[in-house]
Amino acid sequence: MSEHSDLLAEAGTIQWEREVRGYNRQQVDEYVAWRTGQARDLEAKLSQSLAEIERLRRELAEARDTAGRPAHEEISERVGQILKLADDEAKAQRNRAQEVIAKPRGVLLAAYAAHPELFRHPPTARSVPTEVWINRPWAGSLPVGRRTTE
Repeated sequence: MSEHSDLLAEAGTIQWEREVRGYNRQQVDEYVAWRTGQARDLEAKLSQSLAEIERLRRELAEARDTAGRPAHEEISERVGQILKLADDEAKAQRNRAQEVIAKPRGVLLAAYAAHPELFRHPPTARSVPTEVWINRPWAGSLPVGRRTTE
């Protein structure tokens, strides 16, 4: 009886035609078939949504894996080798620049430690330049991403 009372509670506003022995059987059967169809449609939508969620999770994991790789791994092997070689060379040049800057810095600090009276103030450390220009263009001619304020 509780199963039927649930259906009747859901029915709420539906007006059933009264028959001699209860409600019109055809009308009740149509309503139950309609509700069963709705339940099937909702189950199908749920299944599709779960499949879509799983597909999106796989795409997200793939995108995260791809984002972690250097650019030269995304293209052909030969071009990738060339770009990797250029990247390795750039790293070596940066390391060499750090060594070249560190050497005089060490000498300067040692001189300051030995004779601080010869300096107006303690020497400051210089960093490796981030940009090198032969003729620095005025700020209005730089591309949008490269604008600097002077």
